Amino acid sequence: MIETNLIQISEASKTASRKLATVDARIIDVLLKNVADSILDRSTEIMEANQADIKAAHDLNFR
Repeated sequence: MIETNLIQISEASKTASRKLATVDARIIDVLLKNVADSILDRSTEIMEANQADIKAAHDLNFR
């Protein structure tokens, strides 16, 4: 299952790379800025989720 997911991710990455190669650099810059802004907007939520994951892993290891 994990191997299948990795293969699918790899294939999707190749497809995305080929498509991005045909896109104007200015459009790519705008898209990357939008992605970065979205990540920044959700940074608190992302950090809280990461902390919860770390705590859950810690709790599992020390049962």
